[in-house]
Amino acid sequence: MVDLSMITKNNAAYYMNMIGFGKEAPQNSHSNRSPFYDLLKDCNSEEYMRFIKVYKTMQYVLSKREKLVLDKIYGVDSEIEILREIAKEINVTQERVRQIRYKANVKISRELKRIFRI
Repeated sequence: MVDLSMITKNNAAYYMNMIGFGKEAPQNSHSNRSPFYDLLKDCNSEEYMRFIKVYKTMQYVLSKREKLVLDKIYGVDSEIEILREIAKEINVTQERVRQIRYKANVKISRELKRIFRI
């Protein structure tokens, strides 16, 4: 059983904003980068820890492959890896890694919306 008391509605909204699925997600038409990339610059920051706490709590909705991809992108239990490295490691294209990341983020955001009604 997952302990959802570990995250708050504010943390859930923060996570969704950082992956670009929240109400306050920046609408930057010049870049496809999600705001979470800035968090990855300092893996010891409070913001990164807050982000990872929500991610780790919500991993139960992901497939093994989706979890593997997000773990590597977010630097969970290892160094952060770029899409090209992940693609090579799991023998798919970079575009497929992007698709897996997107699908995983959709799953997490849907579950957060369901739980917290945001």
